[in-house]
Amino acid sequence: MLLWLIWFASLALAAASLGTMLVLIIRRLVIDRWARLRKARQKALRGLVFEYLEDPQEGRDLIDHLTEDDRNDIRDMLEDLARLVRGPARDNLLRMVNELGGCKFFLDVLGSGSGERHPRAGAVAVNWFLPPGWGNEEHRLRAVAALALFDDPQAIEALTAALGDRSPRVRLAATQALVDAGAEQSLRALIEPLDIGGAIHSRAMREIFRDLAPRRTAEMLDLLTAKVPDTVKVLALYGLAGTRDPTLLPAIIVLAASSAVDVRAEAMRALALIGHPGAATTVLAGLADESWVVRAQAAICAGTIGLADAVPALVSLLADGEWWVRFRAARALAQIGGEGLRTLERLAAEPGSAREIVTAVLAEAEAA
Repeated sequence: MLLWLIWFASLALAAASLGTMLVLIIRRLVIDRWARLRKARQKALRGLVFEYLEDPQEGRDLIDHLTEDDRNDIRDMLEDLARLVRGPARDNLLRMVNELGGCKFFLDVLGSGSGERHPRAGAVAVNWFLPPGWGNEEHRLRAVAALALFDDPQAIEALTAALGDRSPRVRLAATQALVDAGAEQSLRALIEPLDIGGAIHSRAMREIFRDLAPRRTAEMLDLLTAKVPDTVKVLALYGLAGTRDPTLLPAIIVLAASSAVDVRAEAMRALALIGHPGAATTVLAGLADESWVVRAQAAICAGTIGLADAVPALVSLLADGEWWVRFRAARALAQIGGEGLRTLERLAAEPGSAREIVTAVLAEAEAA
């Protein structure tokens, strides 16, 4: 009897395993078939959309006969399609998506990311992208990208509201969208939601400051002297440096004497990018800084400016304890030329700790 039960249980388990495998195979086949059909439908929709873009009047029937799934697919394709078209065709595309309820849809998706965890009253159900779930971060990021395409006051209002989104990635994306549109209210209004801490979190944040600098120069200069985290000052220096405006030298030179290493190093980078000889005294002081990062940046700056007065200090840095400082000093001497280059050639012929780096830099200079 026991043997029979064991045999029967084994058969049942085997049957269950085969049944489960069969269900999984069928499920995979159904999913693959659905994906192929959807891809084919999206391809057909692209053709119909391009017909509409060529002649919106004759394409009115397209909008009237679209199914709800078709409308969702067109919204889903908006970003890709927007990259393919320009001028009037792009305007027609956005008008079409707007007529399909796209702008309102994106507004509702983005609005779901406010401090509250639930959608606002009257919002449409999210059945777009990947099912299911309201307020998915990826959904809101794509909504930000889509709304950035619309020249619409409601879109700007929603992007501004998204500065309070619970996701740092969405807040950053909304900030970039507002900056690209030139619709930011003020620099401080952007900084506070970003919650910039003690480290620069992304290249995107630095580029936001650089994009803003030409039209927010006065506000960035105020940040350099304000009671803000050092990270904010570093970002402001990076942004201002992009203007290459020599009139900014006095403000940047003050920060080159900051107690924070990151601020001093960024000030040196800014002076190098501006490349004005008026920074000579500050650069010479930077070559003797206690931080090797600042010394390396000061060496770069001396080479960029072509500061001949820095040759003795740069020669001394060829014996620095940090490899990067020695390398940057050798490069700066090569860039300065004249006495700097002659010094390198002399050191390359003499035995010493700097010989390897000097030889490499001279070979690099000859190849250039």
